[in-house]
Amino acid sequence: MTLHIRPTEEKDLEHVMSLWHDGEVMRHVGFPQGLDHDLEQMKTWFARLKQNPRAAHFGIFDDDEYLGESFYRVLDGHDLAAMDIKLFAKGRGKGAGTTGLGFALDALFENKLAEKAYVDPHPDNLTAIALYERLGFTSQPRPAFLDPHPTYYELDRATWLARKPDRLRLRQVTRHDYLDIVRLQVKDDQKNFVASNMYSLVQAAYEPGSEPRGIYIDNLPVGFLMYGIDDEDHQYWIIRLMIDARFQGRGYGRIAMTRVIDTIKEDPDHHRIMLSFEPDNIIAKTLYESLGFVSTGRYHDDEIIYQLEY
Repeated sequence: MTLHIRPTEEKDLEHVMSLWHDGEVMRHVGFPQGLDHDLEQMKTWFARLKQNPRAAHFGIFDDDEYLGESFYRVLDGHDLAAMDIKLFAKGRGKGAGTTGLGFALDALFENKLAEKAYVDPHPDNLTAIALYERLGFTSQPRPAFLDPHPTYYELDRATWLARKPDRLRLRQVTRHDYLDIVRLQVKDDQKNFVASNMYSLVQAAYEPGSEPRGIYIDNLPVGFLMYGIDDEDHQYWIIRLMIDARFQGRGYGRIAMTRVIDTIKEDPDHHRIMLSFEPDNIIAKTLYESLGFVSTGRYHDDEIIYQLEY
């Protein structure tokens, strides 16, 4: 499964409508025959959604196949957001729920739109309850300002953000997912600082010892990293690091760097890690120095060389 999640667009409304028409999907929210909305009603709903800066709706896709939706809405007058996720049967049991709702939680909490989020699943929907508990939601007394309901599960912003390192994985790039990595792009003003991921994967194919890794949050690709032992100086080099423009500023680069440094340190025969970057890349310089890298005073192809000794 190759998951992609993006804000819902008007062109997606027929997908959302088909999801809401599905009685199996909607039975736990009180519509066992499905929600009978036509396209004009969907357009009205979407127009209202777009007018609310504290609400967002996302489509969850496997390649181009629509799997379902995730959603948040910050309640007026409260520092609390209602969350929801719905998936077709074909999207369940494959990580789409964790990734889809995690994406919505990231959008909510990274943008500091609320301090808490809640879900109120049907008490018989044990699959949904298990998903929410895996993500860190806990059963709490229901606030009096909400309509009565038999369940209430809450998650606070600090708890969710603290889970970030546990959610990040470095994965080997394979023939099944290399296109996901190729599609990742830095911001336009950063493209002179880092080679494209396509170039990096070609480089890895022809330079033995290079270890390309996709950076994933849950099952969603957010960046790329490559490291390996140089065949000239026989030192470990972190050759490439990039985070897709959509996911920058969330600390993923730091977590990925910490993870790969820890991996390299497991090799008892090496005690130095090298890297290089464009001197004008202040973001990279700040990150690397905060991790203990220092300048060697040397340059390679106009990039300054830093090292970490341990």
